[in-house]
Amino acid sequence: MPARVLVVDDSAFMRKVIPQMLAGVPELEVVATARDGEDALEQIRRLKPDLVTLDCEMPKVDGLEVLRRLKNLEASQRPKVVMCSSLTREGSEAALTAMSLGASGFVAKDASVAVTGLDELKTDLVKLLVALSAGVRRMPSAVAARTAAPCVVQMPSRVDVIAIGSSTGGPPVLEAVLSALPATLPCPVVVCQHMPPLFTKSLADRLRAVCKVKVEHAEEGVVGLRAGTAYIVKGALNGHIEKPGSSLLLRVKPEPREAIYKPSVDVLLETAASAAGKHAVGVVLTGMGEDGLIGGRSLVSAGGMILAQDEESCVVWGMPRAVTAAGLASVARPPEIGRHLAGIGRGGARLAG
Repeated sequence: MPARVLVVDDSAFMRKVIPQMLAGVPELEVVATARDGEDALEQIRRLKPDLVTLDCEMPKVDGLEVLRRLKNLEASQRPKVVMCSSLTREGSEAALTAMSLGASGFVAKDASVAVTGLDELKTDLVKLLVALSAGVRRMPSAVAARTAAPCVVQMPSRVDVIAIGSSTGGPPVLEAVLSALPATLPCPVVVCQHMPPLFTKSLADRLRAVCKVKVEHAEEGVVGLRAGTAYIVKGALNGHIEKPGSSLLLRVKPEPREAIYKPSVDVLLETAASAAGKHAVGVVLTGMGEDGLIGGRSLVSAGGMILAQDEESCVVWGMPRAVTAAGLASVARPPEIGRHLAGIGRGGARLAG
């Protein structure tokens, strides 16, 4: 059966357009629309949809308040929620707050979406809802049966760089992992999160407020990597880890322009393999698709290791599934990943600064 979708937006135009976007997608069935958060909560109680697309800014009850109230429902009665956030600083902050409140993901809509951005919005929204629909159609027992048991992981004593790739559902997991790291972490961390540029900037700001390690938004150019610092690669660009001498550097640039995702996890892991080899640790977190599989192969071939998030805790078990199925990764839950990384010993290549 298709997943049942409720569309929530205060714009009559979007309440008409979004169902049209989803029409004909066999995995999805729009069962109703709602004009504001109050209407949405009533329809959720009455119709029990599997998925909800939720506008952030609405009269009466906004999208964030809807998420807060949904927490009062039993987990089995709670739909998966995709936020529709404006492509602004305020929209990016609201999207990150929404994910901390339980939203599964977000799509960014430009202010001019009614004129120029419909094709991109449709592509992003359909892809995300279809990926989430696979989870709502699956019985919890089946999820547990297919989730690999977390491994006993032996971390290397020397790590020069930690490279983390993340996508759908990633920000709260990144917060859990990075906030576990001590200020004395003896290596840098580089993070590629699939997000637009304004959103990665807001993510860096949010992480800076909760992490013991320093957090920087790595924008275009070259950055000398420092121990005890996490670098969030700017959206729409790629992060290349380099070692031209004895120091590790991060070069942020558009190339390769043909990369499907920017920042690309494949590029991050491939360059980590070249720069640090067996002294690199890769981490692949929740997300759609297989970004990280090619780079993961390079990293493991160079002697490095990969930790992958377990299926049960993923919003979408795509990227971690790819590296796990290929036999490249040890599986762990997010708190365990944080503990493994926090326990990394001192030593390694001299870092810039």
